[in-house]
Amino acid sequence: QQNWRKFSNTRLNYTVFSGAILDMGTSIIDVSGTFTLNDGGGLILGDPYGITSSETGLTGGNIRVTGTRTFSTDADYTYSGSTMQVTGDGLPTTVRNFTTNNPSGITLSSDLNVTGILTMLDGNISTAGNSFVLSNSSAAALSYTSVTVVGSFERYISQKIQSYLFPVGSAARTQSFIVSFSA
Repeated sequence: QQNWRKFSNTRLNYTVFSGAILDMGTSIIDVSGTFTLNDGGGLILGDPYGITSSETGLTGGNIRVTGTRTFSTDADYTYSGSTMQVTGDGLPTTVRNFTTNNPSGITLSSDLNVTGILTMLDGNISTAGNSFVLSNSSAAALSYTSVTVVGSFERYISQKIQSYLFPVGSAARTQSFIVSFSA
C-alpha cells in the first residue's frame, strides 16, 4: 500500500529563471501560490486568453495562480495556440522578445513595445487600436516568415544605411513594403 500525501492548503510558487523557457501549450497552472517570470526567462502560451494579471474566473489564461503574478519586461513571450488568442492584460507593455506562431491569429489586449526581436511565424497580429512598436533599431530585429500586422505598426530605424520591412495590411491581404534609408 502506498502512502499518499494530501496537498490541500499547500501553496506552490512557480519561478521561471533566466535562460529557462516554460512551454505551457494549453496547460493551466491553477493553484494557490505565485508565478514569476524572471528577466531572461521565456514563456510559450497556447491558451486563447494569453496571460492575465489576476484571477478572472474561467478566462484566466495559462497562469491562474491565486497569488501575485509577475511577468518581466526583460523576458521572452511566444503566442503559439491553435485558436485565436489575445495577449491578455498580464503581458507587460514592454517585452524583450515577442514571437507569434498561431495560424488563427493574435489580438493585442494593450499597447506593446518589443525592445529585442520580433519573430512573426504564422497568423495575423491585430493591434485592435493599440500601439505596436518595435523599438530595436536594427533591421534584423524583425524575423519574418509570414503574418500581417492589421493596424498600426511603428519601427525604430538606425542611422546606418539599411532596409526595413513593414509587414502591414488588412486581415484579407498583406500589403508589406520595404523602406530603404540612405542617410
